[in-house]
Amino acid sequence: VNRWKLIVGVDPALMNPDARKALSCPPSEQSALQFVPAGVIAYQWGACYDFKQVWERLREQAQAVPPSVEEQARQFKRRLEKRWGVKIESDILPLLGNEAGGYLTDVDTTGMFPYPRFLVFLKVKDRTKTEDLLAQLTSNPLVPILEEDHSKVKIRYAPVPLGPNMDPGYCFIGDYLVFSSTRQLLKKSIDTAADASRSLGADKTARAFGLSASDKANAAAFVRLDVFAKRLRELIDWVDKYMSSQVTAASTLRQDSEAKKEVIARVMAAKTVELTLAERKIEELKAKPASDVSQED
Repeated sequence: VNRWKLIVGVDPALMNPDARKALSCPPSEQSALQFVPAGVIAYQWGACYDFKQVWERLREQAQAVPPSVEEQARQFKRRLEKRWGVKIESDILPLLGNEAGGYLTDVDTTGMFPYPRFLVFLKVKDRTKTEDLLAQLTSNPLVPILEEDHSKVKIRYAPVPLGPNMDPGYCFIGDYLVFSSTRQLLKKSIDTAADASRSLGADKTARAFGLSASDKANAAAFVRLDVFAKRLRELIDWVDKYMSSQVTAASTLRQDSEAKKEVIARVMAAKTVELTLAERKIEELKAKPASDVSQED
């Protein structure tokens, strides 16, 4: 087994202003590592996010599109805010902190379709206000929202009737708002937060790359390429099987269609003969005097 450590340097002078600003914030400890379990396939964390600036940038880019598209985007935003009963600029953006990230543990390819097992987190500035806001946003959900307490942490999730462990949800771990594609990952992160020895920061491989709660940085990423490659191969195999099934189904449908076409052609041929005979009979009847035509004819 070959182990490689790669360090990449960047030149701030060659960056665009947004990227330069994103990497110029003071380094901080990766406190989010306390609830990231060891053995994850991939992990990403950043402490220099400016969501207000991102929003302003999106608004500037929206002004460059055709007026009709811009107006549609404005109408969609107004409808969304009216439905939620909140304003993005005044109610949501002020609550968002500068830290965000997530991790990936698996991609389930045994169900109807590939389902990733991932978790994302975001540090908020006011947990109480954020909890109230989320309660307001989920007051009229498309699917029922259920609640469960796990180690004194309230988990809110929505069961999706597509397979096992397909119940996306969220909870709070400290000042971090945590979303996950499955409730089981929320529980795993809660348990990890209670036992630091089970976290990614305690993993020997991760620590060798400077991934520990005490190591300061303004961004970090970690990927287990061997496991990632295996999952990618499984995903490709699933796609191959799915495409093969679609080709088989299309071939079967085509064969059925050809068989139906042959039956319809034979019926049409028989009806054509009957029609020809009937036309000849009509001509014969027209040529006879009415008195010579039998009641049957």
